[in-house]
Amino acid sequence: MRLLVRLAFGGFLPALAIAYFACSASVDSSQVGPRETARVPAHASKHALTISVDSSAPARAGARYELQPKVADSDNDRLTFSADNLPPWAGIDSASGKISGTPQTTDIGEHADIIITVANAGHHVATLPFSIRVIGTGEGVATIEWQRPLSKLDGSILDDLAGYRIAYGRDPDDLDHSIFISDPSQTTYEFSTLDSGIWYFAVISVNANGLEGPSTSTARKVI
Repeated sequence: MRLLVRLAFGGFLPALAIAYFACSASVDSSQVGPRETARVPAHASKHALTISVDSSAPARAGARYELQPKVADSDNDRLTFSADNLPPWAGIDSASGKISGTPQTTDIGEHADIIITVANAGHHVATLPFSIRVIGTGEGVATIEWQRPLSKLDGSILDDLAGYRIAYGRDPDDLDHSIFISDPSQTTYEFSTLDSGIWYFAVISVNANGLEGPSTSTARKVI
């Protein structure tokens, strides 16, 4: 089952665009907690050791998941990593600190209070507790598809199309995120890690001089 929304280009780059979205069950927002980026410095000294982790991207059931912390060690010592309260499906590489594993549908949900510790010859530091969220294969996904415009507003052939800008966000009047598609022949794009809630999308053609045509009408998707 798909939600089909027709979007039409106007202005100097007229065309018909179509947005469709993979349908999925809504995520219970009460089950979704914040993802933290934690940086904890070592005790103030010239031997600085820091670690940070960004777990905002969710894991997907049935797909391999990897999470690599960022570490800085001014002494360039050999480092050893360990983790507390990892989900049962995940493990940590003691040499690199990478967390990896493949969750299953039975693991869908939030696994909280994970801590990674890194140690060198004389110091050790740890992240603040963070969470890893596992989502189903259909959750967080929105697939946008459009048709390439063939002519300009004056009816002449469109021969300088450089790509497309996809604008998206949670407010239909303020699409404050965007990505640029630099291949004019590409007419589809998949967003795969959207958080739960209502999202809005519009596609804008861009020519070789960087000029943008009017956007399509705004499409709506509930994750």
